[in-house]
Amino acid sequence: MYQSTISKNLTPTREDRRSTPPSYELAPFTSNTSSVEDYFEGISLPASPELAPVSSSFPNLELTDDESQHGDANWTDTILENAHKLKRLTSVNKEVSKCLSIEIVLTETIGKLGQIPKKIDPLSCEFKQGDYIYGYVLITNKTEEDIPFDMFSVVLEGCAIFGSNGNNNLVPQNTSVNRFLTMFDFNASWNDACLDRLITDHNDPYRSVKQFDHTDNTYTQLDEQKILIPKITYKKFFTFRIPEKLLDCSCNHGLVKHLQLPPTLGISRDEIITTLRQKWKDKTNDTNSDARKKYASLTNDLAFNNASISYSVSARIIGKASDYKSLYAHPIPNSAEDEYVVANEDYCYIRLIPCTNAIFELNRSSIDREATLLYTNMIERIEEKIELGRQLSSMSAEDRITSPPTLQPTQSALELSKMQQSYISKKSKSHSHDIIEVFLSHKKKQVFGGSKVLGLIALSTQKVACRLDYDSLSKFNTIEPSNSTILNIPMELSYIPATATTSNVPDFKKISVDLIALTIKSKHLPIPLVFHSDMLFNNKMNESDNFDLISLRKFQKYAIELSKLLKIHGEDLQIEKDLVYDLKSLANLATKYDTLKLKSVTYSLPDSPINHNSFSSIPWQHENMASTSSESHFRLFKKFNLKIDIADALLPGSATNEFCLIPDFQFCSMARIYYFKITLRNSSGEKLCMKVPMVLQRSRHQDS
Repeated sequence: MYQSTISKNLTPTREDRRSTPPSYELAPFTSNTSSVEDYFEGISLPASPELAPVSSSFPNLELTDDESQHGDANWTDTILENAHKLKRLTSVNKEVSKCLSIEIVLTETIGKLGQIPKKIDPLSCEFKQGDYIYGYVLITNKTEEDIPFDMFSVVLEGCAIFGSNGNNNLVPQNTSVNRFLTMFDFNASWNDACLDRLITDHNDPYRSVKQFDHTDNTYTQLDEQKILIPKITYKKFFTFRIPEKLLDCSCNHGLVKHLQLPPTLGISRDEIITTLRQKWKDKTNDTNSDARKKYASLTNDLAFNNASISYSVSARIIGKASDYKSLYAHPIPNSAEDEYVVANEDYCYIRLIPCTNAIFELNRSSIDREATLLYTNMIERIEEKIELGRQLSSMSAEDRITSPPTLQPTQSALELSKMQQSYISKKSKSHSHDIIEVFLSHKKKQVFGGSKVLGLIALSTQKVACRLDYDSLSKFNTIEPSNSTILNIPMELSYIPATATTSNVPDFKKISVDLIALTIKSKHLPIPLVFHSDMLFNNKMNESDNFDLISLRKFQKYAIELSKLLKIHGEDLQIEKDLVYDLKSLANLATKYDTLKLKSVTYSLPDSPINHNSFSSIPWQHENMASTSSESHFRLFKKFNLKIDIADALLPGSATNEFCLIPDFQFCSMARIYYFKITLRNSSGEKLCMKVPMVLQRSRHQDS
């Protein structure tokens, strides 16, 4: 059953369930009838282990053609994994949708025989981990002849689809599909056994019994001969439960953050096709149904135009192309090899916004610390290989043989190894009280040119990511609105005058706050790192303080130089393939920045609930500092809470200002990261600019 469903190979096999099997007669057995050699004539036996060919380094474990067809198929060669690559009959003959109808319906509760279920709109709720998805699939053969099939599958899929990086493509470009979640419903799909779906069922697994549902005149069992009988509607119930996280094998680098379920993001190509097909079907049937006229993203979620993450329940009827000659618009050319095609299919897209795992949230600091060590270790490994290549370039051929350069483990590699081997990682004291601080010299312009330094201005806050709860769309808010969108950032503004006699205090009147939504994608190779704040910005008060110029350009320079060295020295560099692929992935990342303006900004004192609309109304405080023999020094400071509300965020350039901030995530092929850009300006035009990381997650208590 597993081989005929989950691991069914892409190469069509000879399987006949539609004709009567041959009959056999018992023949008397005699010892002289045939020998053992005659009995196995025509069958190629595998060679004995002693005579099996062995390669120079590894034993030959490759399967023969016969073994690969009858043994366990490789997952990458199965129909289930490559269903998106199969040809569609609906693309060559759209009338197939009328001849062979297939429809997915979601229900509020689990489907039962003889009960009329309550249908629900797939986009009427936001799913999360642990939620059940109930429904059924209707299949109807509207022709006058039997329609055969080889496979019928009902699958819950999570797909990341990436198109070309260009935005002005007149010709459709090849797309890359990363199917990171595949859940197969054995009962809803066609299989050899008659399984028990409910605890009240007591089916004989070896004998299929046709069950008829009088509520809608449907049959709940597909035909044993793998045919769809004319004028009969089949109904297959399905049930899925959204998992807590992805399988460990989903991330080749074993990163915990990459194993969390990513949220629905963007609009996939298949979702657009499904919606257009549904509109065409509704138009031909003269119905006024508005079902599935929207996409699962529901609104602008600031995604790439050519990339998406989607979840859907899919149902497909798959068979050999030679069996569907009557459904093709044009005659099928004669070919020596047959192929599998999708006769018809249907998708039901859902909106999935996952919740933060409690264990993951408790270990967030350890995960960030590990991410920093992984990043530092990779940088040091790359730089060591580049330095080795430079040394080899400066040495003669004889010196390379007699005294080749040696490499030692880096300090970050040793720290990472110790951290991964320990059960609990101790937080370093040097990282427990970090602060973000930016400086600006307060100057006075002279009448005849030049300027005079009057003092030093400093703006600081804690180096802790601001935490906000995900604010779902208004249609999903069933409870009273709370203050989950309001955030208080504790800050301190300091001014140290150059001399004790200086009385000119800078006049700061307003703070502006922008929310930056950074989306990162990698089309082909998986992202080998978890992005942390040091990779995004360094708060150096310059215009090149972003991910592209801090990290992306660095990896691109590494890739160019290492590529040149590899062409010259090749294997002498002793560089691992994984490191080359990781560097190639990081050097070819694509980014998208969306800046949202926050208009609602107020201030308050740390121990006062009173809000201040004007920053200048917050009084300066005086503090004496270490004094010298000549003069005493002091500083002026303001401690305040910067109160912002992201519900009032505006998206410049948007006509409707409708958008949704999905929870931040980092996945093997895509990431969404948020941070604040806080700008403080004075009356003379000088400004302080600080960037603060933000964590936006959906908590489980929001739905309780």
